[in-house]
Amino acid sequence: MLGGGNPVGGANPAGVGTTVNYIRHPSKTLVYGYSGTLTVTGGSDVVGLRFATGNEAITGKVMVQYMDDAADADDSLFKVNMDGQRIIGAIVGTNFGGQQPAMGPENWIPIVIPPFTNVEMAFRMLSGGGSIKLGVSFTGEAL
Repeated sequence: MLGGGNPVGGANPAGVGTTVNYIRHPSKTLVYGYSGTLTVTGGSDVVGLRFATGNEAITGKVMVQYMDDAADADDSLFKVNMDGQRIIGAIVGTNFGGQQPAMGPENWIPIVIPPFTNVEMAFRMLSGGGSIKLGVSFTGEAL
């Protein structure tokens, strides 16, 4: 059985936070997590989602969103670590800073997460002197 929050009760049914939620149906189990708005500035990582899988694998997709009304000149690194090892790294560029490859909004990244894995999805500011508001969404199915 997978861990996670209760998606139908409590004060936060949308599941905004750093963990993922599970919805069990007779034929499948859906998994989702929404970081909400994160303010990314220089210095250290800003964690969007952090969770551990149980005895089931998850196949899904990840999407980064810009949460600002207007983009500025700040670029960030979006990274996904599994058990402390980087498996995804992508530049999230609002002006794309001339760096390639740069990931824009609404780009889905497919991902398969093995059983018993610690997962962290985080951002780090690469350039610019201000801050940028970003978010990460994860949706999938437990197998």
